[in-house]
Amino acid sequence: MKKLVFLIFLLVTLLSQTLWSTTDLYLANQEFMTTDKAVSLWGHKPFSANEFKRGNLTVRSSMAASLIESKSFIGKSSSQVKEALGDPTGYFWNKDIPAYFLNDGTKEKIHETWQLVFLPTSKGSVGEVRIHKNCCSKDGQYDPERLPKVLKELDNPDKKENQ
Repeated sequence: MKKLVFLIFLLVTLLSQTLWSTTDLYLANQEFMTTDKAVSLWGHKPFSANEFKRGNLTVRSSMAASLIESKSFIGKSSSQVKEALGDPTGYFWNKDIPAYFLNDGTKEKIHETWQLVFLPTSKGSVGEVRIHKNCCSKDGQYDPERLPKVLKELDNPDKKENQ
């Protein structure tokens, strides 16, 4: 019996290390923006959860660096993030990681779309908040039609208030 428990423990340990190694490899291949770069692109407005939740992309992007620097979401659950900031508009790896668009790259010279992502720890709480270069839809394929629809809804505050 002790051997079986040990073998199960060993198997679980190996599988969890493999999962986190895969996570590290995935993150290593992603592009992230520094807060300094975000400030130079979008400014540095003090973070307000209510303004972020109601705001359009310009409002959200102007608070991105401040939100990260405040570390106010570190240790929070993804449901607490969603409650404070509203439904996620972006997508990062899976639906359990909240992500929020900060700009519409289709309307800019560089054609890069960035999103705020709330990266979880191994226990599921937020361990880090970063600005991530968005490239894909949730099925892993770039969907050029999805992004403009989501961003149009974000930039139309009247529609949001009437819902």
